Amino acid sequence: MTRTYGEYEVTLDSKGRIALPAIYKKQLSQEEGMTFMLTKGNDNYLILYTASQWKKVEETLDTLNDYNEEAMELKIMMMSGASPIEADAAGRVVIPKRMIQYAGFKKDIVMLGMSDKMLIWDAVEYEKAIDVNKDRQKALSAKILGSSYSNPIKGV
Repeated sequence: MTRTYGEYEVTLDSKGRIALPAIYKKQLSQEEGMTFMLTKGNDNYLILYTASQWKKVEETLDTLNDYNEEAMELKIMMMSGASPIEADAAGRVVIPKRMIQYAGFKKDIVMLGMSDKMLIWDAVEYEKAIDVNKDRQKALSAKILGSSYSNPIKGV
């Protein structure tokens, strides 16, 4: 399974395409192929999954009870706008217009490797989110990763 890391600036061209960062292109083409699933994130960003990672997401969604209102709502949110996309020979992917509008993309885009997926943000919105979140990082780290007495991440 391919893991993606780092923050990369890319440009949305007039045809709605972005070029995958070179490090991703090389790694993905060797390990996963260049077919992806693009879906909406929880905020103004998009999520790009490899085909194998998307299969895991789908399998999880399939286990949810369609008669549970919240479960169905989540499935609808995850699947609305979900688009299979394939990179061209130059490693570019076309972002559907509806997804560009949802995320508020202009020209400057940030791709953020999140291990098993890539988040795609409008650069201005990404900077706003980072500014807000950096104030919360210390508190969230303590709350989620443990107290000062223990460290659940061995070797860190």
